[in-house]
Amino acid sequence: MSAYDKDFWPARPPEPGAALEALRLARLLEQVRYCYNRSEVYRAKMKAVGATPEDIRSIADFGRLGFAFSKADERDSEERSFKERGDYLGAHLCCDPRDVMGISATSGTTGRPTFTYLFTQNDLRVNAVGWARALAWMGAGPGDMVMNALGLSMWVVGAIAVHSLIQIGVSWSR
Repeated sequence: MSAYDKDFWPARPPEPGAALEALRLARLLEQVRYCYNRSEVYRAKMKAVGATPEDIRSIADFGRLGFAFSKADERDSEERSFKERGDYLGAHLCCDPRDVMGISATSGTTGRPTFTYLFTQNDLRVNAVGWARALAWMGAGPGDMVMNALGLSMWVVGAIAVHSLIQIGVSWSR
């Protein structure tokens, strides 16, 4: 494990209950505010249902808002960003396009592939830590060998999973 990740490593998974629900709500609100403040697309989606981040007081409130980001919305957002910025990363992108370090596209089975997952350096770290934490809680650790039967793409279970195995000292093969 890297020293910078030590705060992400509780001894065991959090127990279900009020503390975990409070943590989930706090993280949801943090993410909703982040998107609302940085993306005209997400702001417009919330305004269309008459809501702001302050209207969300529970996870159920968020679910009742009923706004969604469909595949058509994603394609429209990507076309808009191509026209405005010259990239297909999407007008819904909440960071500077130069901060995108990893991209995972869909296969395009229902049309043009979309860039569903865009990762900043921090996104990659948080995803890797989440995977590493889950693998460690399942008992994986130094001396174990894992065969990665998944692709080594930037998809959420590809290269990120391998990086996570390395973080907890597990050898891997493919």
